[in-house]
Amino acid sequence: MLCERSFRAFYEQTHGALRAYVSRVVGNRAGADDIVQESYVRFLVWARETYNQPQMRAFLFRIASNLINDYGRQIQKEKRDVRVDPESTEAVATEGNSALSGQFARAFEQLSEQQRALLWLAYVEGYQHRQIAGMLNIGQGSVRVLMYRARSRLVEVLKGMGVERKTNGESK
Repeated sequence: MLCERSFRAFYEQTHGALRAYVSRVVGNRAGADDIVQESYVRFLVWARETYNQPQMRAFLFRIASNLINDYGRQIQKEKRDVRVDPESTEAVATEGNSALSGQFARAFEQLSEQQRALLWLAYVEGYQHRQIAGMLNIGQGSVRVLMYRARSRLVEVLKGMGVERKTNGESK
């Protein structure tokens, strides 16, 4: 069990990144807040003082990923649409990461939960495929294929929105 001081420091270091990740994947502020809160509660129950900082962070994100999956199943069961309206998309995007705004945020929303999670964990959080596999409960060998599909889908959506891909300062 973590002492209060250790947990407070860990919370301060991880809360912003975790909230941004969950908000992006879930696309629903209220649901994201619930998942973040429950992630920390479960983390406190299961975390051990012997974990180092990267292990604790990976464990926390794995808990959140599992809760996101549960949330998605619950929403599907209730047959509700979990997408947010464009006005709240801007607020979540700027709150989590200013790079995810405007057209990119709208394109990101059109990906599946798993695709959003994969891309976020790899490119925003900087996790390795091995770590992502553990967090999302998928095979390590599957991460590469799923990442490729997620990137391809994002490019497809962006092209559909009229966003040009640029390489070395030139449009493609």
